[in-house]
Amino acid sequence: MFSSQYKKFLFHLKPVSLDSLLLLKEKKQFLLADAIRYLNRKQTTNYLYQEIHFNYMSNIFQYADYNLLTYLVIWWYRTGKNYNTILCEFKAWKYAIQKNISQHDNTELINVYDSLIKNHKNFIKIAESNINLLKNQSISSNTMLKDQFLQIILAGEKTTALDLTENHVHDKETLKDFYLTVIQPCLYDIGYLWETQKISVAQEHLASAIVINIMTALYSQYVLGDHKKGTAILATIFNEYHEIGARMSADLLESDGWDVHYLGSNTETNLLLKEIDLLKPDIIGLSISMPYNLANAFEIIQSIKKRTPPSTLVIVGGNIFNYAPDIWIKLKADNLARNAEEFLNLANNHWCNLKKNTATNEKAVVL
Repeated sequence: MFSSQYKKFLFHLKPVSLDSLLLLKEKKQFLLADAIRYLNRKQTTNYLYQEIHFNYMSNIFQYADYNLLTYLVIWWYRTGKNYNTILCEFKAWKYAIQKNISQHDNTELINVYDSLIKNHKNFIKIAESNINLLKNQSISSNTMLKDQFLQIILAGEKTTALDLTENHVHDKETLKDFYLTVIQPCLYDIGYLWETQKISVAQEHLASAIVINIMTALYSQYVLGDHKKGTAILATIFNEYHEIGARMSADLLESDGWDVHYLGSNTETNLLLKEIDLLKPDIIGLSISMPYNLANAFEIIQSIKKRTPPSTLVIVGGNIFNYAPDIWIKLKADNLARNAEEFLNLANNHWCNLKKNTATNEKAVVL
């Protein structure tokens, strides 16, 4: 989980009112234009970045999660932007909000940007400390093997990585152990190394690709089997590309006897809903990683709830919940899985409850 010591900078902020949020969204194009105009005067601007900034911030305002904002800002400071450019962007958006939204309606919004500006030096200090904000997620009961595997995939040694995997995975139980104690913590390490610019984007992509290739090689040997349990659909939602966590959950679920339909990354909402209508699953797993997708995730979950019976369980997971562990409640999901093992346990508990309810109903009919 996100360390509590970094929450102090923004904890005092009040939620943005619905009226202010609606005004913010209504005036998006004016705000963008004025923020960019301000940045042009400072000779630093990029329209795409400002569009992304708005999408991030409007979602955070909507769900009033300033722990998530703290993480997001530290991430911005760490991932290559010039510190003064970030500060200038905060000032640009404060200027744009003051110009386009009345003082009566902008106070809560301005307070957020004032706090970001005030804590500029604190955020630089954290960014340069290279502290791993999710250190606990990288801990493994098999540290030596995890570190060995990490070095191999970062070096791009595909054959060596596969050989190492095959030496340790012999059945479904060792597959689960390798996923949970080697691959999963490795992914958090890779994210941290990229975030702190210790590895390049190319290295991060190569390492991820090797992991996916290994999972594909293991699938036919240890995942495929009889489907003795219920039906599950898993996907990363539209505009999300971090899929390995969802794929691990899908593999462990299928190896445990579930009929799993894994739809992959960046799943278009209409296609997801069509699959749900067709398969009528017992469980739906949605992976969400990026803050700008929160409102979209809420709408997707509402669409799912309207077309499925109450017995259908909607479970969410993804990196965003490490920083905002309670936000799944605001999304109206049924539960949160912080990792593939939690997803498997939630699914199996749900299956047991479904069988009990079925048995009870059948008994009542007989009586």
